[in-house]
Amino acid sequence: MKNIIVAVVSSEKTYERLDNMLFNDNFLKNRDKFDLAVVFNSSYEIEKKFKTNFDYIFYRENTGLDLGGFNYLIKNLGDYEYYFLLHDDSYYLYDNWVDYSIQLLKDNPEVDIIGNILFNALNKNEIKIFEKLIEQFNYNHLLQYSTINHLIHGVTGIFSHNAIDRLRKKYGSIPYINNKDKFLAMLCERLTTIMFIDCGIKYAQYPGDIYMYLAHSTENELILIFLKELNIIIIKITI
Repeated sequence: MKNIIVAVVSSEKTYERLDNMLFNDNFLKNRDKFDLAVVFNSSYEIEKKFKTNFDYIFYRENTGLDLGGFNYLIKNLGDYEYYFLLHDDSYYLYDNWVDYSIQLLKDNPEVDIIGNILFNALNKNEIKIFEKLIEQFNYNHLLQYSTINHLIHGVTGIFSHNAIDRLRKKYGSIPYINNKDKFLAMLCERLTTIMFIDCGIKYAQYPGDIYMYLAHSTENELILIFLKELNIIIIKITI
């Protein structure tokens, strides 16, 4: 057992992304540095030989989208010093991603999470929906954060043991809704963000623009390129 784990969510419909996106050369170059856990949101076992072996493989009902998978992983994985939480369409753009991410945490001891911080304020109607979701989980003490204008996008990146441990002790794991509504899933990402705030955990954007170190699907890259072409300033947190 190593002190670093990469915990990945995939599914019966998207598992081909593992080889096509996540398991790129940058990932495989660092494979000996970490344990690898994959949970498949799937009603059947995936019979495929992937580019790399898994140290842990789990299957769960295909409900709750990727956040349901992260909920399962956080509840079932052991204690590690560092956790990388990733989707099957996440991928690092540089081959030093493991050592660099860990060094960022060491150099910034007040920070426990580094990922993509997406600034995306909710409108009034969306805030009402978000507040109902918070109440549905009986987290009324978090209503004070309902107007938060950003989130840890995808709940992906590097998480210290302190971040995961505090979350487990106070909330058990991250929230999800048992359906495939992507808007509600995004609200659960926002809720997870304020749960970390409530746990006293600080987070930051990878240095540089969003998605320029840790990418999340081709679609996000195209959006970023489009924004840059329009000379729109992308707000970010730097460390």
